[in-house]
Parts: sequence; C-alpha cells; structure tokens
Amino acid sequence: MSNRAIGKDTAKLSFSEIFTLTISMISAMLLSRFRTLEEYGTYSQILLITNLAMTLLMLGLPNSINYFLSRATNQFERDKFLSTYFVFSTILGLLIGLILILSTNLIVEYFNNPMLKTFWFVLAFYPWSKLIISSVSKILIVYNSSNKLIIYKISNGIGLIFIIIIVQLLNLEFFYYMILFVFVELLFTFIVYLIVSKKIQKFHFSMEFAYLKMIFAYSVPIGLASLVGTINKQMDKLIVGRYFSVKEMAIFTNAAKELPVTFIALAFTSVGLPVIISFIHKNEVEKAILLWKKIIIISFLFLAYFTVGIFVFAPDVITLLYSDKYIDGVLVFRLYSLLLLMRFTYFGMILNALGKTKFILYSSIFTLVVNLILNIAFYRLFGFIGPAIATLVSVFLMQLVQLIVTSKLTKINFSSLFPWKDMFIILVITIIIGILMLQIKMLLPIEIYIGSILESILLACIGGVALIFIYYKKVYKLWKDLNNYY
Repeated sequence: MSNRAIGKDTAKLSFSEIFTLTISMISAMLLSRFRTLEEYGTYSQILLITNLAMTLLMLGLPNSINYFLSRATNQFERDKFLSTYFVFSTILGLLIGLILILSTNLIVEYFNNPMLKTFWFVLAFYPWSKLIISSVSKILIVYNSSNKLIIYKISNGIGLIFIIIIVQLLNLEFFYYMILFVFVELLFTFIVYLIVSKKIQKFHFSMEFAYLKMIFAYSVPIGLASLVGTINKQMDKLIVGRYFSVKEMAIFTNAAKELPVTFIALAFTSVGLPVIISFIHKNEVEKAILLWKKIIIISFLFLAYFTVGIFVFAPDVITLLYSDKYIDGVLVFRLYSLLLLMRFTYFGMILNALGKTKFILYSSIFTLVVNLILNIAFYRLFGFIGPAIATLVSVFLMQLVQLIVTSKLTKINFSSLFPWKDMFIILVITIIIGILMLQIKMLLPIEIYIGSILESILLACIGGVALIFIYYKKVYKLWKDLNNYY
C-alpha cells in the first residue's frame, strides 16, 4: 500500500472511530432522556454484564485477525483462518449467551434487579452479535476495504439511533426497544457473515484444532491483559450495582462516563510512539524524553481546559448531555472529570518502547487489586461517591508506579521525566480562568436572556479564547518542533 493510501485510510478510520463514539454518546443522551432511571439502569447493567462476560470468555480472539490474516500468503491460508475463526467464534458467542442465561438468577440476585429476567434474549444473543461485529473492522482493514467499513459503521449507528426515536414516537415500552436493539445488532451480525463469505472462496465448516491452538497462543495473553483492563475499568460500576439501587446505578453510569475529549492525546500517542521507539533503539533516550515532554505540554493544555470547564459547569453539562434527572450525580461527575488530567499521555509509553510489556501487565494487575480493595473500603467510608474516589486513587497509583520504574530504567531523575513546571503553570492558569468564568456566571444574570446552558457554553468559549491568547506562541513553537521530527 502506498504512503498516500495509508494516509487516506488513517483519515477514514479516524472519522469512523469519531463517528462511532458520537453515536454511542447520542444513544446515551437519547435513552437518558426518553427512558426512566430504572430502565436506563437496567440497560446499563445488561451492557456491563455482557461486556465483562465477553472479555472474560472470548479469549482475545478478535486480536488474532490482524496477525494471522495479514501473514497469510495465499487464498487457501486466508480461507483456512477465516473458516476456523468464524466457526469457533459463532460457537463461542452462543455459548457465552447460554452461560449468561443459566446465570440469570445469580445476576438478578447480585444486582437485586428482577427486571433483568425480562431481557433474557439480550443476554442470549448480544454476546454472539458483539463478538462477530467486533471482527469486521479488523477484517476489512486487512482487505483494504476502509470505505465498506465506514458505510457499515455509519449504517449500524444510524440504525441504533433510528430505533430509539421510533420507540419514543410510537410511545412503546422499554421491552420493545430492547427487542429492536437485539434485532438491529443481529441484522448487522448477519451482514458481517455476508461480507466474509465474499472474501472466502471455499468455506470449511470445521475447525482445525492445531490451527486453533496457534490462534490461542497468540490471542490469550492479549485477552488476559484486556480482561484486567476491563475489570479495572468496570470495578466501580460492579460495586455500585451491588450495593445501590437501579436508579442510582443509572445515575452513576452516566456520571462516570468518560467524555470523548482525549482524542488529541490518543492521536499524539499513536504518532509519537514509533518515533520514541526509534530513539530508544538508537540509545537516544534523552531525545525520546524531550519529544515526550513536548507532546505532553500540548495534550495537557488541551485536557486541562476541558477538565476545568467540565468541573466548573458540571450541572449544566449533565443537564445538556443526560437531562436534569441525572443532576444527583454532579459530585461523581466532577470526580470523574478529574481523570481527564491523567489522560494527557500514555504513561507506559517509554516502558513500551523499552519492551517492558510484562511490567505494564503486572502494574495493571496490581492496580486491579488495589482498585478492588479501595472500592469496597471507600464505599463504606464515603458511600455513593466512594467508588469514584477509589478509581481516581488507583489510576494515580498505577501511573505513579510506571513513572518511577521509567525513571529507574532510563536513569533519568523523576523530576526530569515530565515538564512538571509547565504543567503546574497551565493548571493554575486554567483554574484561575475557570474561577473567573464561574464568578461571572454567578454575578451577571446572563442566563435570564439565553438560559443557563448557553451561558455556560458562552463563558467556556470566552475562557478558551483567553487560554489561546496566553499560550498561542508557545503551542505554535512546540508544534513546529514536533514537525521537525518527521
């Protein structure tokens, strides 16, 4: 593939991911408004259950597609892999559904929510659907079919939004929404089978166990790392689902939802990591650290602005996104907004470049254990906000440990790893701007004319302009410096 084609495909796939995130956010916003807290809480519990079951039992299988399909040298090998993969994935997906149905009483007892029994069909078929649908993007990327992938994702997203609106317009019960939700997902599952059938010349309705063993040898370690990360991420919701009501689960789920504003940090990580790895391999560690620092300053500035804005105007942000039914989650929402301050970079970037992936896994397991202990302890100490505090503390500890180890391995002082002074100044300036905007909101009756939400948006924009005015020259210089690395 040419460089130009790679660039075009990257742009297309980035658009596809942004669109998927947007659809997910719009779905949450519409369901939050149109359904009761009990219904949305039940919906959140179903997604939590299926996500955990999928991560636990699918053995990292979708991760094998890129590796085995890309290395296949002829059509026979591609047919062999796809046949084995889809026969096993279909059996595994349906088996996960069966396990969930047999575990329904335990699930109902854990969440103390009898309504979950009503939606047995979601537990039965959604895991299979999700496993198959999660495979299509990797397959189409390998086959250079990014246009088809975009069409597929847009169609799927529009279908999911459409059924929410239809159910609301027809004033149908939540039960019928869940039926339509499963129907749409199953429809797009069969479309995946159709897409794959056109890529295969001869499908084999069998599994080669020796070949399956090779797939597992590759995918299971990745699956274990993914499992640790997923449980760690969902720990707070598991605790809230166990000890609080379905209504409180609904409120906590939305309050804990991480807003999709970390894309700039993810983009810098994707682009910067290969360059940093190159410096590390050349034993130019100081150059790698310097590049990392420049990336951090831009990312931190961007995320500090959003963090302060979301924190200051939290009641209006919640009302805008989910409606005032979720206003009781303001404190939890504010606590989770602080997580954005720890998402400005991938803290394991240098460790990854040094090949210390095992340590990254061990630190994730350590964080999982700490997170579990803190979630239970803080729930007893602080109640509803306890799991949110526990998540903040455990994420901070993991990142601190990774930085300490990075410092020791690179023999660079901890104080020199990050641009701490620049970060502190950025944080102070954004906090001052946030306080000033809040004071203006409290003193001037602007909301009388445009409403509280528009007032907050206006003040946030004014704060953003002020920050741009202060940091324009510095960011421009850093941007030019970063471009010189390529």
